[in-house]
Amino acid sequence: MEQQITLNLKKLIYLALFLAIWGSAGEAIGWGQGNTNVQQAPDCQVTFAFTAPGTSPTIYNYGPNASPGGNGTDLCDFWILGYAVANTGGSVSGLSLVVQSAPAGTSQTTPGTWVTYAGTLSTGSNPNTSTTGAQSTFANGTVSIPFVRVNLTSLTATGTTVVYGILQGWNFGNAAGGGGGGGGGSGCPGTVATPCITGAENSSAAAVTDYICDQTAAITISGSGLTQIVAASAGKKVRICHINFSNSAESNVTIEEGTGSNCGTGTTTVSGVYQSVLSFALDFSTRDAPVFGSGDAVCLNFVSSVTAGGLVQYAQF
Repeated sequence: MEQQITLNLKKLIYLALFLAIWGSAGEAIGWGQGNTNVQQAPDCQVTFAFTAPGTSPTIYNYGPNASPGGNGTDLCDFWILGYAVANTGGSVSGLSLVVQSAPAGTSQTTPGTWVTYAGTLSTGSNPNTSTTGAQSTFANGTVSIPFVRVNLTSLTATGTTVVYGILQGWNFGNAAGGGGGGGGGSGCPGTVATPCITGAENSSAAAVTDYICDQTAAITISGSGLTQIVAASAGKKVRICHINFSNSAESNVTIEEGTGSNCGTGTTTVSGVYQSVLSFALDFSTRDAPVFGSGDAVCLNFVSSVTAGGLVQYAQF
């Protein structure tokens, strides 16, 4: 009887090990799962390491072989540039690193005139001038981008200096993804379009673009009436994520928008009247941030004279 119990116990142990191994293998290859997300590697890529002004190899975004230099296999419509600056025993200044594109030239592998990237700069700068490093993202949109490269147009440095980095591109039509709900197959996990458009919609049923409130401005008030806290920019809308201030005395205050000096033209009251305010703070997410009119500045309107200070954090695009 003891021997039989021992044998049965061994069988149970072997069965448990078999199921564990089988389960791990099934998970690794996606068996029994409703959705399998696969990370998409870059479709186009070029690296660079400049010690003086110069250009990277060209990415042939269209053409008979997509990229004869071996740095791309498909049409790329979204790009990320990342670079850093290494310096030993000296200093760096006068750096200008620009992502460039060129229209079609005289042949499928001959670029036309190189220009600053003709698509849309999504985040960061182009050209980049940081002497330590930075990252930028770009999207072709509907613009024809048959040739792409990175150009270090200027650099002043002492000591040993290397400007090094990588430009990567993706064709999100090639994104690998599973079949059930894991996010719209755009190449950006959890999104429905590129570059990284969230699945949320506004009240007009338009897709909401994800963004961060990456700009700040000091609030300084001395007196009463309208005072500008965010300057206008032609064709751009202000979205406020955070605002705070404190006053030397209580006053009623409203948030308003308009053009001209201190919102004095086309003035529109956005908020109700905040009564007897001595200190004030509001936070919004990017999903519920108030959006001001295109080309409008944002102002505070104090009914009585105060001295106040604070901060506004916002995005403007």
